[in-house]
Amino acid sequence: MNQDQLIAWAAGLFEGEGTITPRKTAANHLWQLAVTSTDEDVITRLHQALGGKIYGPYGYVNSTNRRREHHKPYWRWSVSDRLGIEAVAAKLRPYLMERRRARLDECLEAIAETPFTRAPHRRKTASS
Repeated sequence: MNQDQLIAWAAGLFEGEGTITPRKTAANHLWQLAVTSTDEDVITRLHQALGGKIYGPYGYVNSTNRRREHHKPYWRWSVSDRLGIEAVAAKLRPYLMERRRARLDECLEAIAETPFTRAPHRRKTASS
């Protein structure tokens, strides 16, 4: 699968299974693009196509906080930083349908209006 095909595949998965949601924190208003799946290989391929982060595996829990054994574990791919969202949006937007594209545009508009509240994370080196 070439890179264009991989991005088209990722867009199809995101169109059907993805979410674009605002997340409010005490410090600011963040957005998150995410896909959850019980198929780790699907989430891994999505990560290869779009970047972002993978979380999991997680297990479903019941009201007494015990894992329900009949449920499969699941993984979550997400991106929630401004630059990551903009990069993913640039890749996916041409392939998305009207409703999902409108939601993505709403997200991009909101993050464009929100100033950075902190400096980007920088890894410490021996010289710093």
